[in-house]
Amino acid sequence: MDVLDDGLVTLSALVDALALIEGGAERDRGFVRRLASALHERGEKLELLAVEAMGLTDVVATFAMEERVRLVVTGRPLQGPGEVTVRWHEREFEEVQVRLLAAPRQRPYLFATLDYRWRGQAAELLRPADGLPAGQRVRVRALATVGAEVQWRIVAMGIEATVAEDAIRLEDASASDRSAG
Repeated sequence: MDVLDDGLVTLSALVDALALIEGGAERDRGFVRRLASALHERGEKLELLAVEAMGLTDVVATFAMEERVRLVVTGRPLQGPGEVTVRWHEREFEEVQVRLLAAPRQRPYLFATLDYRWRGQAAELLRPADGLPAGQRVRVRALATVGAEVQWRIVAMGIEATVAEDAIRLEDASASDRSAG
């Protein structure tokens, strides 16, 4: 991986480096989850220059997967209320500069994924969650990861919930392979 002056690399270079480490791994949805997990583990030692220029805190960087991958970064301004969201499409990763830090950040970035592949998929809730009873039919919003933790985002009866990976059973068994690209 080429490290530019001042410890700068592009997000694209980080993606390429992980693929190389994995022996040329296919860049599928599982790869994106592993990328986010690897970045999450190193979140205290990196920063996105564009995000730092905005002076954001409580930064969450999410790789959102639909047809293509987007990096959606959300944070709060240091001065004043509100929230700022910045989005980069996969084709723009070459332009996203990342600084690799020698010293850890006080407030590390949190890296996550949202995989919308199962959006709208019917499932059965296997145990109670957030006011929803076991056996409740739910709709999947997304498969989410924070670091290596995998969870489902679901909705039913107007209630949105986040549940453990094993807390639902998808009604379409062919959709249960979450590692597929």
